[in-house]
Amino acid sequence: MFDWDGANLEHIGKHGFTADDAEAVILDPRRVRVDTYNARGERRYGVIGQSVGGDILHVVFVMRGGNIRPFHCRRATSAEKRRYRQ
Repeated sequence: MFDWDGANLEHIGKHGFTADDAEAVILDPRRVRVDTYNARGERRYGVIGQSVGGDILHVVFVMRGGNIRPFHCRRATSAEKRRYRQ
């Protein structure tokens, strides 16, 4: 279901988060979708949700071969947290 390798694990880790955090946000039943966009010929999806540690995070991912490939994870902004909590 999720596509992980050294590159995306390292990038997410630079922000202090783990694969488990990103996966929890994507699977959060209360997650909020954010604007999607195309880059490098791929559609990118964004969601705001809660991590395993309870943090509200913003995760960006692409779909590749039927798998979810997260590649960016950061703390949600104040506005994003408000949107999630509504």
